[in-house]
Amino acid sequence: MLSFKILCLVFIVCLTAVVLEVCVSIAEEANVKVIPAVRIEPDESPVIDGKLDDECWKKAGKVTDFIQFEPVAGGKPKDPTDVYVLFDREKLYVGFECFKENPDRVAGMQVKRDSHFFQDDFVEVFLDTYHDRRNCYGFAINCLGTLADRRIANEGSAQTEGGPRGDRSRAWDCAWEGKAARTESGWTAEMAIPFCELRFSKKGDTWGINFWRGNEEFDERDTWADVGEKELGVSRFGVLVGLTPEDFVVSRPLEFKPYATVKPRISSEREIEPDAGLDIRYPSPTITADFTFNPDFAQIEADPEQINLQDIELRLPEKRPFFQEGMELFQTPIELFYTRRVGIEDLMYGAKAVGKLGSYNIALLDCQSDDTQELEEEEEVEEEQHDETENNHFVFRAQRDVGTNSSIGLLGVNKQRADGHNRIGAVDFNAALPSDMRLMGQYAASWLPGKNDDAYVVSLSKRAKAVSYNLGYGDIGPDFEAEPGFIERTDRRGFKAETRYEYNRDSRIFKSLRGEIEYERLENHAGIKTNDRRKIGMMSRISYFFISVEPEWYQHVGEEDESMFYTDRIVSFFTGWFPPRWASLRSRILMGKQEGKKTFFIGPELSIVPTEKLRLELNLDRLDREGERLELNRRLGITYQFSQQMFFRTTFELTRFEEGERKIFALYAWEFRPESNFFLVYTDYKQGDDVERMMFVKLAYLLKLNIF
Repeated sequence: MLSFKILCLVFIVCLTAVVLEVCVSIAEEANVKVIPAVRIEPDESPVIDGKLDDECWKKAGKVTDFIQFEPVAGGKPKDPTDVYVLFDREKLYVGFECFKENPDRVAGMQVKRDSHFFQDDFVEVFLDTYHDRRNCYGFAINCLGTLADRRIANEGSAQTEGGPRGDRSRAWDCAWEGKAARTESGWTAEMAIPFCELRFSKKGDTWGINFWRGNEEFDERDTWADVGEKELGVSRFGVLVGLTPEDFVVSRPLEFKPYATVKPRISSEREIEPDAGLDIRYPSPTITADFTFNPDFAQIEADPEQINLQDIELRLPEKRPFFQEGMELFQTPIELFYTRRVGIEDLMYGAKAVGKLGSYNIALLDCQSDDTQELEEEEEVEEEQHDETENNHFVFRAQRDVGTNSSIGLLGVNKQRADGHNRIGAVDFNAALPSDMRLMGQYAASWLPGKNDDAYVVSLSKRAKAVSYNLGYGDIGPDFEAEPGFIERTDRRGFKAETRYEYNRDSRIFKSLRGEIEYERLENHAGIKTNDRRKIGMMSRISYFFISVEPEWYQHVGEEDESMFYTDRIVSFFTGWFPPRWASLRSRILMGKQEGKKTFFIGPELSIVPTEKLRLELNLDRLDREGERLELNRRLGITYQFSQQMFFRTTFELTRFEEGERKIFALYAWEFRPESNFFLVYTDYKQGDDVERMMFVKLAYLLKLNIF
């Protein structure tokens, strides 16, 4: 068995080498668009007010030749767009002029920073600062002046092709300026991006670049570079020439961010808990180092209650700032490091360094938790406290760029406990192939005292607008253990195949049609079939109305008792109405038989936006399963965004499951100066007869010292 796995590993490594060589040989440089960067003196720099009326814009590098990305790939945009680029020693300046035949049709709803501009008119610039054709920064602004930024690794492949779920690229934030203004012919936007916020090489004078525009009136997305069928096709970006990186001002001050908190407990016991902590950041041009001591995450909203309709654990998003930024490098096909396992309640300290040295992306993380975690013994009803105070997590990640758009990487994770350790080592590859295909794979081994095993996965996929597919095979050993990771199941091996076809058309009424097919078959290492899933899906969009239906047939063993075998037959529906203003409504419905029980689930969500600043959200989740108590979650949320720097949010939640729960959460947040914050939080939690009410007051102030 061991020799077979070694042969598999050798085969994967050899295949990787061959594929990477092929990728290098097929790299193309043809049809690359070029925009010159025009240098200005600091006293000529534009005033960032959203208006392109500064004299310097008249001599800027300019492009106008946008094409449609969707709905008609390569088509001529219905409204033209002009883009201007300037730079001085400190900043890159980008100006957008978005023309509209009917300026009254400019639409914008999002006023919260880092929002997803799903229904807004917006523009975005992507910067491949190392010109490595795989990684980039994104800076976006909508017509209301709301800013969003992100950092994308490997053309976003880890987010959508076998990696962890969800778009984590938006967790990255930096200090840049942007404003938007309405005009008689449409709207304009200005951006000022400091070079000291970016990582790049001082030896090269060429960056990869692309410009993007969302035109909500026509559901149109326009791109300057022809990126094919991939929005984040960094390898197909245009180029920005004429830069002088050797002259850029990139010295960044050492940042200290001390904070203090006061936590008055109103009930059930009255007490006041003062606390303090410190964040330190050293942002060098190549490596950014972060340190946190006694961090407090009082401003992070509690996870909403969710009804789990799957036979695997729910994966929760990471909301803590220390773990969010720079974590894209840790995303691999097998998720061996899941930050929600770290510092569940409290973190004593954390240190992190992320950056790029030549062709190597490097990331290091070390943190010490100070938790007690409740674990339920199988044969005991009462819960016992398990001491987690000695848990230390150390993670090392190195990834080397190979060829035009491929990489190989190493990952090491060590969880050190008071009673032992859990260590994981892994090698992975991510290889770009012709026709937007990508080959990904990973081999991992885990070590615990007296318990060692390994796992591997490999997948061939294509993610494109029209046709997408994924073919994957994996083998997770019965004794493979990755406590710091998110592993859906162990003692499983088998394959998964899925394909999707999407048709879009330029129409006011019928806009798109999508079909999906999925098949998965797994067995344990005794050769017994454990999971057999077959699913098809159809989705269509008519004007602002979406509807989908997904019949599913699923045979599987019981989650807790593998001697039980079930055949689930369910049908899922989704309906949604998303007009560009005022309100939206969506609902998911599931009906059929799960684990031998008749099941009906409905989850409607209503969002009302009476003004640009006020948003009301009402959610209801109801699960009725034969022979079980009704599960019911009701949630009301209210958000008022005074400005991008100040908002108020409150949620009221009622849960009915076993013991009834009530949760009230209210948060007032004010960024009174860049990266300096004031938070006022109120929580009210009731379960049965137990009631706990607390307030949090937090003040954080950023200090910058030029000591290097």
